[in-house]
Amino acid sequence: AVYEDGKLYTFGKFSTTQSDIGDRLLYIRKEVIKLINEYDIDEAVFEDIQLQDNRINNVATFKTLAEVFGIIHELFVELKIPREAVLSTVWKSKLGIKGYDRTAQKKDA
Repeated sequence: AVYEDGKLYTFGKFSTTQSDIGDRLLYIRKEVIKLINEYDIDEAVFEDIQLQDNRINNVATFKTLAEVFGIIHELFVELKIPREAVLSTVWKSKLGIKGYDRTAQKKDA
């Protein structure tokens, strides 16, 4: 999502079908660079990661998310763009995302 003067300007997503994690990470990095350039991003807030208990495949998912988090964080450091990682509960509260379960929250988001 891109915000300008505190208001939602645009939003979207990108996907990749590459199976190799290195190729996927490189693709994600390049896509984020495109967004930075297209929208003249001067500050970034992204979702922090946390290891959840009692979830199937959570360790593998956490590892992948940690790798994505690392390349995104490193990119903003390299470009000297102020950045902050926030927990999902923080950004959902700030944006008024409601719902008692994950499905409802995704729909509201």
